[in-house]
Parts: sequence; structure tokens; C-alpha cells
Amino acid sequence: MIEFQQWLGFVLFAFIGLAGFWVMLFILGFLPYWIFGYFKDLKRQKKAEQPEELNA
Repeated sequence: MIEFQQWLGFVLFAFIGLAGFWVMLFILGFLPYWIFGYFKDLKRQKKAEQPEELNA
């Protein structure tokens, strides 16, 4: 029979593992947004650095 400490250890292990898994999925969901935004901002900065005659 499983003892209370073993059961508590398993529940704690499962909770930490599942919480880490869902946090990882949440962060990976934002990665494409961050990458797209970085390159969009980089393009905007390069366009702003060009002389005014070329921007028209």
C-alpha cells in the first residue's frame, strides 16, 4: 500500500511537472509573435534611418 508521504511526493512531482509543461506551452505560444515583432521593428528602424528623399 502506498504511504501518505509517497502519495504526497507523487502529487507534488506531478503538479510541478504539469505546471512547467503548461508554462512552456504558454511561452512557446508567444515566440512567433515576439520574432515577428522583432523583425517588424527592425525593418521600421532601418526605414526611419534612410534619408527623407528615399522614404517618399
